[in-house]
Amino acid sequence: MSRFHSRPVARPSIDEAVSTRTCPEKAPARPAAMIVGDVADPNGWFDDINLLTTDIVDYKLPTDPLDEVDIKRLYELQKDPRYEGSLWQKETKTFLKIKKKAEQEAFSRYGLTYIVDEYLPAKLEES
Repeated sequence: MSRFHSRPVARPSIDEAVSTRTCPEKAPARPAAMIVGDVADPNGWFDDINLLTTDIVDYKLPTDPLDEVDIKRLYELQKDPRYEGSLWQKETKTFLKIKKKAEQEAFSRYGLTYIVDEYLPAKLEES
């Protein structure tokens, strides 16, 4: 189910979250592809702005615990050559250390405009 439906949805597993954000060729059609006109980003530039595990720690976000499937998949990802880069090794190690996951919606704890006013400008500056 799409995140854009009005019914509550389950949070994605680590495998779903990491694979769809870092390996677009393995991802299902992105919800943004359904948006037409000036709203969509045809170059996919904003695909690089993701909630990282270090963001969970740095921003003290509300979390859900990792389940056994998530933990097993993290160990698999550490061995996957597509995730050999230092960023993803750091992120998987942090996941295993804190044993928690979160979604960007977790920023709502800071108010409705926090993502736009604080988080996204910081991420864009890092890019």
